[in-house]
Amino acid sequence: MHPRPDLNPSAPSDTAASGSPDASVNAASGAGSGSEPLIALVGSANSGKTTLFNLLTGSHYNTINYPGATVEFAIGPGKTFLGFPCRVMDTPGLTSLIPASLDEKVTVDALFARHRPDVVVAVVDANQLSRHLYLVKQLQDLGFNLVIALTMSDLLVQRGRHIDARKLSEMLECPVLPLDPRRKDKAADLGRLVEERWLAGRAASGRTGADQQAYKAFAAGMTEERVQGYYAALDEVERLVSVQDDGKKEPGARFASADRILLHPVYGLAIFLAAMFVIFTSIFWMATPFMDLIDGAFGWTISGLKHVLPQSWIVDLIADGAIGGVGTVMVFLPQILILFFAMGYLEDSGYLARGAALVDKPLSKIGLNGKSFVPLLSGYACAIPAMMAARTIPNRYERNLTIFIIPLMSCSARLPVYTLLLAFITPRGKPWIGGLALTGLYLAGMVLGALVSTVISKLRRNKDISGFILELPALRKPVLRVVVASTYHKAEQYLRKAGLTIVAISLGLWVLTHTPPVEAPSVSASAAVSAPAAVSAVAGLESAPPSALAPSPEPGGREYVTVTHSYAAQLGRFIEPVTRPMGLDWRGGVAMICGFAAREVFVSAMALMYRIDDTQGDGLADRLLARMSEVTFEGTNEKVFTVSSVLGVILFFMIALQCFSTVAVAKAESGGWKLAAIQLVVYTGVAYVLTVILVQGLRALGVA
Repeated sequence: MHPRPDLNPSAPSDTAASGSPDASVNAASGAGSGSEPLIALVGSANSGKTTLFNLLTGSHYNTINYPGATVEFAIGPGKTFLGFPCRVMDTPGLTSLIPASLDEKVTVDALFARHRPDVVVAVVDANQLSRHLYLVKQLQDLGFNLVIALTMSDLLVQRGRHIDARKLSEMLECPVLPLDPRRKDKAADLGRLVEERWLAGRAASGRTGADQQAYKAFAAGMTEERVQGYYAALDEVERLVSVQDDGKKEPGARFASADRILLHPVYGLAIFLAAMFVIFTSIFWMATPFMDLIDGAFGWTISGLKHVLPQSWIVDLIADGAIGGVGTVMVFLPQILILFFAMGYLEDSGYLARGAALVDKPLSKIGLNGKSFVPLLSGYACAIPAMMAARTIPNRYERNLTIFIIPLMSCSARLPVYTLLLAFITPRGKPWIGGLALTGLYLAGMVLGALVSTVISKLRRNKDISGFILELPALRKPVLRVVVASTYHKAEQYLRKAGLTIVAISLGLWVLTHTPPVEAPSVSASAAVSAPAAVSAVAGLESAPPSALAPSPEPGGREYVTVTHSYAAQLGRFIEPVTRPMGLDWRGGVAMICGFAAREVFVSAMALMYRIDDTQGDGLADRLLARMSEVTFEGTNEKVFTVSSVLGVILFFMIALQCFSTVAVAKAESGGWKLAAIQLVVYTGVAYVLTVILVQGLRALGVA
């Protein structure tokens, strides 16, 4: 028999010294005492906890391989392969039940205040056993019913070691199951262990965990001496259960060698930039055939619908407003999928955690630290969860500063806008130019954020700068199934979030561009050809496409003339003195306003405002690009979209705070309207001024 270390040094008398479910607690579990128990997944950041949650619930939540990704707990129904009906709760990572940040406090509140789990599955990284068992021992002392899921064992084997799970289970007096959370082979075994612990707990007392009063007493008793005693005992546990495999070397020199390159201040940064360039070039190159397929399908659907159904206001509303609006955004879905897949692959490999360590020193120069890397990187997907991820930053000044600069990161909603405008100025057959430009835009967001953060830090010096300690995950080969599932789920979320908004705005904008109905004289085709000036004088459509020159009948004997006499036109002409210096006419101004609801709506709004010709056989995106190349300012031959005006629009979208949802989240996360209002006014105002300077400056230099 091996000696058993004292795992309960100086335990106070008012807390449970055992992990048994009948520990001395004063409150029954309020979360899972019914027919479906609540299973809580608890563990340190980067231990595989959220990956296990995805496996057990099929939720496919975003799994990010660096600390601070989960900022709220999530509850989902367990899959049938667990063997019994249950609910599973994912929680933010924590190293101790004494919270040191807002995200750790979320977990503590979930365990002791909001939800009282029937069984806690403690997710423990086998490579850092004693450190992660510290949390396990705290959970035991507070009477939680425990099962330990031992993860990352494959990485430990590569280093020539393994953990004796049976011996560890005996020493901790609770079940221990080694598993890979990315694979289902051990899921049924985990379900069996959890069910056994749940039934045993119900038979013993029906209670698990501690109430808030017991927790406060426990927290007060966590002295430095007691903590040191815990770690000393747990180090001995690790020594006793860790087995060195014969014929294998002790630690992975291969990973250390790779990190010397990946974390190098010069080579590491060069590799990071090269990886981003490859990803964004692929967005242009690999997505093209799929985009053409989707583009052609929507174009064929619209043309077929108008050919089969009688011409009417309702048919045009459905075809051009609904289907056309969604189609102009759906066509960019392949590019978004490539972006999500590439970033997910890097996340699952552990590479992006190296990026956090790599940028810690540069971020410290601008008033931040490596903890801001996670929210800033998340901002490239969406600013809303990125701002929520900033809760992991304990320093309030650094947290608010991070929230303030997150909108400068180019989110995925800007991708359709960027790719459309870059396609307009990029030579065909040279996707690497577009990829290089797109890489520059994404890097420019980080540079702008750094400049803004530097200016604020200089104006308001903050002496309370927190440190940065990052636990690097081991480099590993990602599981393709997990990355694909995560990509699918994120794309689905993107379409659900953007889809309803795009359809609603596209329909609303179509109605605004076709109301109120106006009487228009009937003009024969020959008259329209021989006397275009007369048609223009009557309808005011000098720059309209051919399909808009003839009035369309409306039910009830009324007729409508598209766009130029509409409510949208009245709004556009009202703001045109503001948009004209930016290089846009009133129609582009209306599309820009629609972009404030959601950035990706700008593309569908452009298609509606400029009335792309549906008689051509090309896809929607090709027709929109062709229309952009020919449209002129009303009453003139001056082209609206030129190199200067397109660059101006790109600059505006790169800086301006278009998404109103971002404003609401900034207000909620910062605790008031001040920061959110400053973001909206400053970013939009600066974007407008810089856009006007850029456009007018280029034109003064002879760049059209």
